[in-house]
Amino acid sequence: KPAAKPAAKPAAKPAKPAAPTRPAAPPKPKPKPKPAPKPTFATVTGKLAGHGGSWSVAGKTFTLAGLEVGAADYDGDGKQEGLAAELDGVVERSGTATIRYQVGTAPLSVVALSVSGLAPLPTATPSAASASASATPAG
Repeated sequence: KPAAKPAAKPAAKPAKPAAPTRPAAPPKPKPKPKPAPKPTFATVTGKLAGHGGSWSVAGKTFTLAGLEVGAADYDGDGKQEGLAAELDGVVERSGTATIRYQVGTAPLSVVALSVSGLAPLPTATPSAASASASATPAG
């Protein structure tokens, strides 16, 4: 009886080349310039209070230096005066103000101002000079 041939062994796969001991560092990305952060704004409403050269609404205090609004007759007296006089007029008339301001600025940067709820203007009282009184000389 002939001897059975042993089964052929599959050919050995070639060995993989040895991995490098240190992988190459990936290229570093170039830093991109970061855009400047966009300003954040907030709005508050409340009674306008005066503090001798500064004003406040709902705890937010501002001065003329930070006020970026145009001139207007904010106090409703029919005359356009300087902003300080207008704001003082609103305080005198117990006005409510709404301000829009940029968060994180010092002094507070107010970019919008509106006023409502002004008390009526005081009525003019007749002056003593216009009162007609006739004096009779004592005799």
